[in-house]
Amino acid sequence: MHGGSGNALLRRYKARIEADCAIRGVQYPWWIPTYSGVAGVALAVAAVAQRHGFDSPLLIAGGLVAIAPQAIWLLTARIMPVLVEAAIVLGGVLILMIDHPVDPDFAPFLLVLAAAETAATTAVPLALGVAVVHMTALAILGFDGKLTGAALYVVGVAFGADAGIAMRWQMRALQAERSKRDIAAREAVAGERARLAREVHDVVGHSLSISLLHIAGARRSLAENDLADVDDALRHAEDVARAAMVDLRGSVSRIAGGSGSGVRPLPDATEIARLVADARNAGLQVAYDECGEPAQLPAGVGLGLYRIAQESLANIAKHAPDAQARVALERAHGAIRLEVRNTVPAGLAAPETVGAGLPGMATRAEQLGARFSAGLADGDWVVETVLADV
Repeated sequence: MHGGSGNALLRRYKARIEADCAIRGVQYPWWIPTYSGVAGVALAVAAVAQRHGFDSPLLIAGGLVAIAPQAIWLLTARIMPVLVEAAIVLGGVLILMIDHPVDPDFAPFLLVLAAAETAATTAVPLALGVAVVHMTALAILGFDGKLTGAALYVVGVAFGADAGIAMRWQMRALQAERSKRDIAAREAVAGERARLAREVHDVVGHSLSISLLHIAGARRSLAENDLADVDDALRHAEDVARAAMVDLRGSVSRIAGGSGSGVRPLPDATEIARLVADARNAGLQVAYDECGEPAQLPAGVGLGLYRIAQESLANIAKHAPDAQARVALERAHGAIRLEVRNTVPAGLAAPETVGAGLPGMATRAEQLGARFSAGLADGDWVVETVLADV
């Protein structure tokens, strides 16, 4: 029970210290300010002890004043303004050194620590100003004969400020790197989600469009009492749905980083012909022309072209099922060109462009480094993708 309570207190303490650091605009781990606070207490105790001042209320007060800002912060979470904190520490150190100078003296190290803390938690000009004030005070005490070896202590304060500035800049660099990694991680997650959404949209959209055409054909055949055609249409619809499920599993497995074992390999450019044949079997009036060797295309290029053709045919099935269409895949003259063209039905100026279809195809083309266009040309709706041969 006591161990659990102690752990809970320690967690709260760590969280509060790091939250306080964040308020100051830095993100130091909890042990750095804790170590600094313990070091300050140790130096104050040593400075009072070497003066045999535990019987002197003034020396004890000087030691307490010197560590007051850190003690108040660690115990109450109240953060003093930097200049106020520096002035209080300096005041406590001066009480010790003026009332009872000793040689060597631990008290000036409190100013070294204060200079380092200030530089590690605030802007460089302010930190340098505090360090200069501390060094000036030590130099004056040296000239006054109250501090032997004042020059070494002055250099110590300068080194303390330098160490604090270096620590602050290092922490800022670490924060920038962490922020960069977080942004990259979020962008990677968003990219994977977008890829998955495009895969699902293309596979499901195409399969639904083609299946609906088969189902519509089955309904017409049923009205004509042609049961053979009904069975044939429904079987084609079932085949399209099953193929879509296999395709979808493969796509999700690949995006998730799996090997995709146990599922059919992802489609490539060689399967565009099958895609057109499936659409033709579903009732679309679509022809296919092929020039070159699509089997030799890289897998990524082939998959991208396949998805663009798949989405284009799905759009035709959805918006212009009675149109005359043609799919052409050409690999020649150092370029690869995919064109999907269909007539525009009377009364329809252009296919509907609202949705994920066209933006998804444009994104796929961009990923391939291809030029993509979609629009009216010579009275037809034309989707064209052109990229340099690889």
